[in-house]
Amino acid sequence: MQAPSPSVDLEQILNAAPCVLYQFLMDAQGQCRFTYLSPQCEGILGIPRDLLMEDIWAKTALMEREDVVLLRERMEESARELTPFELTFSLRHPEGYVWISAHSLPLRQPDGSTLWTGRFIDVTAQKQVELESFRAQSLLNAAREQAELGIWEFYLETQKIHWSPEVFRLHGIPLSAGEPS
Repeated sequence: MQAPSPSVDLEQILNAAPCVLYQFLMDAQGQCRFTYLSPQCEGILGIPRDLLMEDIWAKTALMEREDVVLLRERMEESARELTPFELTFSLRHPEGYVWISAHSLPLRQPDGSTLWTGRFIDVTAQKQVELESFRAQSLLNAAREQAELGIWEFYLETQKIHWSPEVFRLHGIPLSAGEPS
């Protein structure tokens, strides 16, 4: 005899997800709307769920102009090619700027509309690490160039040598000569 399976409380699962789950519809005339947004919407995006359900473009007022252009381009491409929609963008949140990663899969509907099912995730912490790493690398490169230090690396797996541009310069070898062997 099998033990009874516990009932699945989908709303409880959706409330526990550390992201905003959504369904987004673009009709055949290009009109867009969210058909579903999970409860974490306001906490993660900083925009009330009801507002986004009424006005799909409400979040774009909080986005950088370049990100809005990219959002529209990627959305149109995803609808045309039926390829996954992916975009990471910054958003003005009541608590400061946040970085949001959007990912969804499109499905053409019988009436010609396109329905995406996906998620928004707050990737602010990862983006801050990326930006700090880039900043540190830029400072290191500037210091290395100023001190005229060259760096070389030897990769055991491939038996290849990599020289920084400064090593080429220090040895009087043009960059166009390529890596030494």
